[in-house]
Amino acid sequence: MSDVSTGIGLIAAGAALVLLAAFVLRTRISRAYTMAVLAGAGVVLGTGALLVQPGQANLLNWGVTVLVMAVMAPVHVHLVFGPPRHGATA
Repeated sequence: MSDVSTGIGLIAAGAALVLLAAFVLRTRISRAYTMAVLAGAGVVLGTGALLVQPGQANLLNWGVTVLVMAVMAPVHVHLVFGPPRHGATA
């Protein structure tokens, strides 16, 4: 399996996990767990994005992309959908 097809699969899986967390899990589990799931989904999305790039990503690209996506996925869902309305508190 090539890096591009692996990257596309990771992007699809990460996007599905973000949608699941944003629409289903966000109202059913605690906020801390939801943010952790979203951070993991962001890492999966960032990894997939780096794998579909035409050139090889260097170590700085990997570090910055993974860190930024781990932070931005939960922040983005929080800004778009608001804070969780239900769910247990951690």
